[in-house]
Amino acid sequence: MIIHEVAMSKWSKTLQENTLQHVFYGAVMKDESHNFGIFTELDGKVIIKGIKKDGGIMPVASDETIASFDSISEMIDAGWVMD
Repeated sequence: MIIHEVAMSKWSKTLQENTLQHVFYGAVMKDESHNFGIFTELDGKVIIKGIKKDGGIMPVASDETIASFDSISEMIDAGWVMD
């Protein structure tokens, strides 16, 4: 028998559920290592884009893709939540 381990997120269940229910295009996301990115979706995929480093008040997505997932649940399971 093969047992697959599921990574346990260090984020609270409340924060995970809030992300699942309320994430939106352009939301600032963070992972468990405190890397930040911008939530986008493209062709049915969840994409986390980098944040442009050129300043400004509001974070703006860069062209860099940091992570890609098949679903919001998969993104949360990988440790990404709304900041």
